[in-house]
Amino acid sequence: MKKLLVLLLGLHFFTCISAQYADSASHRQASDFLNKANKQKTTGWILLGAGAGVATIGFIVVSATIWNDLIEGESKGADAGGVLMSAGLVSMVGSIPFFIASGKNRKKAAAIVFIKMENSSKMNQYTMTEKKYPAVALRVGF
Repeated sequence: MKKLLVLLLGLHFFTCISAQYADSASHRQASDFLNKANKQKTTGWILLGAGAGVATIGFIVVSATIWNDLIEGESKGADAGGVLMSAGLVSMVGSIPFFIASGKNRKKAAAIVFIKMENSSKMNQYTMTEKKYPAVALRVGF
């Protein structure tokens, strides 16, 4: 009778506890922050690259217009090139907040995860290799 009671209590206890789920809330939240950081970083690089391209095209248009003005002697204006160059510079400056937000979200994701991956350098014959190993982090805030 005692064995049956212990068995039933044990089964009840084991069904009530939540073990290590692969998809826990903190893991999902950390992966959400990482996905958000990756998307923000991609957006930042796209804005930076597109802005650099547009600014370069604007600079080429302005310099060609100025060169033609010097040769021909008449002023046609460099408004289109100036607008392109300004738009490219604004796009490049606009990419900076995306890079900053990406770094902050990556740090938030690293703070959520309990196990931190540390790097260890190992010297082979002629090469230096880095190996990652898990480490438990304890953070105390004041």
